[in-house]
Amino acid sequence: MTGLHHSLNSLSLNDDIIDITEQFFQIASKLQYSKISKANEFSLLHGTHALEILNTRLDTYLLSKTDYDLSKELSLLDTVQIIINQFKSISCWLTQNISLPCTILSNEYILQILINYTQNGELNTIYDIITSSGSKFNIIIYKFSIILIQFVKLILNLALKSQIYEDEDLNTSTMNLNWFNNMTNNEIFKNSMISNNFWNELYNESPNDVQYLDFIKNSFQILQSLISIESIFQWNIPLFKLNESKEFNTKFQNKLTQLNNTIIKLKEMQNIKLESTNLPNGCFNLNSQILLDNQAPPKQLHIFELDWNQCILSFISLFEDIGNILQTLKSKNSLEFKEWFNFLENKRNNSDIYEINGLHIIARIIFYNFFNNNSINYENIQLSTNNLLNIENYTFMDFFYQYLKEITLKNLKIDIQYSNKGSSNEITQQLDYYFENLSLLFKEVLFLPSLNPSRQRQFKCKELKYWNLRQNEVLNLEEYFKSIGFYNKFDKNYPLTFTIILFKLQCISEIILKSIELQLFKDIREYLSLSIKYPLSKLN
Repeated sequence: MTGLHHSLNSLSLNDDIIDITEQFFQIASKLQYSKISKANEFSLLHGTHALEILNTRLDTYLLSKTDYDLSKELSLLDTVQIIINQFKSISCWLTQNISLPCTILSNEYILQILINYTQNGELNTIYDIITSSGSKFNIIIYKFSIILIQFVKLILNLALKSQIYEDEDLNTSTMNLNWFNNMTNNEIFKNSMISNNFWNELYNESPNDVQYLDFIKNSFQILQSLISIESIFQWNIPLFKLNESKEFNTKFQNKLTQLNNTIIKLKEMQNIKLESTNLPNGCFNLNSQILLDNQAPPKQLHIFELDWNQCILSFISLFEDIGNILQTLKSKNSLEFKEWFNFLENKRNNSDIYEINGLHIIARIIFYNFFNNNSINYENIQLSTNNLLNIENYTFMDFFYQYLKEITLKNLKIDIQYSNKGSSNEITQQLDYYFENLSLLFKEVLFLPSLNPSRQRQFKCKELKYWNLRQNEVLNLEEYFKSIGFYNKFDKNYPLTFTIILFKLQCISEIILKSIELQLFKDIREYLSLSIKYPLSKLN
C-alpha cells in the first residue's frame, strides 16, 4: 500500500481490492502536456454531455421505466386529453427545439407503434394490441398517432433538404427508428383513414358530447391539411401569369381556402372547455429515453408546462406563414416577387420575449423546398436542375436578369445585346460570366426567409463584402466596354455598376434595420426628436 495518500492509510481494505495508484500515475506521466487524449471509443462531442464511455444511453439508468397498458380502454375525455398533449408535443418539438424523445416519442402509443414497425416492418400486431378492448376511441388514438408519425416523417425529409441547422433550429435525431420510410403515402393513408360511417356512429352514440367529437375530427383535419401541403411541390406554376391559367388559379385559391378554414378550426379548438379529467396515467413518459439509443442526458417532459392557447397560436402562425408564402405567386412581375421575399425575410413572430423569431420553422422548411424544388423526373430518375419553382427552362439566373431589367437595364444597349440570344461574342460571354456569378449570390439572398434571424444577420454582413468585391470587378468590365467602343466614350453612366451600388446600399440599410431589432440603438423617438429639433432651431 505504499504511495497511498496518508489519509487513506488508516482504511482497512479488503484483500480483494487491488491498489492501482502506481499504475495510474505511470500512465498519467506519459500524457503530453496541453494535449487532449481520448480513447477511440469516446466521442468528444457526446462527451460534453456526460463522462461515461461505451454507454449509448448516457445517464438514462437514472430514469425509471413507466408501465402503460396500450390495450387499456379509453374514454372520450381520455382521447381528447391525449390528442391535446400530442399537439403540445408537436409544438414543443417545432417551436422550442426540444428533442423527439422528450416530445413526440414521449407518447407511449407513438413510441410502441414505431418500435413495432422498426422491428417487424408491419402494423397489424400493434393495431391488434391497441384496439383489443373494442373501444372506438382506442382506434381513434391509433389512427391519429399514425397520421402524426406521417407528419413528422414529412418534416424530417424536407428538413434534410433545407437550410435548417441541427439543434439550432430543429432537432432531427430519429433515434434509429423507422418512421414509415418503407411505406407509401397511400399505405399510410389507409392505416389512418376514418370512414364517414365511423364518425356517424360516434356522433349517434354520444349526442351530448358533440364539442369533443368536433375537436377530435378537427384534429385529424388539421394534420391532414399539413400533410397535404406536400402537393404544392408538384404544381406547374405560371409565374407572373396567375390569372391566365384558370385551372391553376382554381387549384391555388382552393389551397388558400383550405389554409384559412384550418385557421378557423384552430380558433374553435382554442375555446374547448374540458371537464375535470386527468390524462391517462403513464400515457406520456420517459420510456423512449430508456429504451432507445439516446445520445443526450435524461430530460424531463416540458409538454405539460405548455399552455394550450400558446400551442394553438403556434399552429395558427404556421398556417398564416404558409399562406403568405403562397401569396408570392400573385406577383405580376419580378419586382413584386422580390418584395414578397423581403416581406417574408423580415416577418417576425414576437410571441417569445426571450428570442427573435422569423417565420415558423415548418414555413421556413416549406419555403426553401417550394422555391428550390429543383429536381425533375426523367425516365424514373431524379435529376437536379437550377430552376426556380421547378419551372422548365427558367433558372435563377433568368429571374435575376429579369429583375435587373425591371430595375435599371430595360431597353439599354447592354440589354439589347444580351437579349439577342443569336449573337455570341466577347461581350455576351463576359456578361454571361458576370450574370452567372452575381445570380449565385442573388439566389442566396432570395432564400434568406428560410434562415433564422441570427443567420440572416450573419449573411448580410458577408453579403456586403461580396458586393464591394463585385462593384470593382463590374466597374472594370464596363470601362473595358467603353474602351472597345461598346459604350459611348462620352457616356458617364455605368448601369451594371450602378445596380451593384444599389444592392450594396440596400444591404447596408438592412444590416442597420436588423440591428435595431437587437436593441443596439437608442429608441427611434430620440432620433426623431433630434431631427425635428434641428430645423426648428433654424426657423427660430
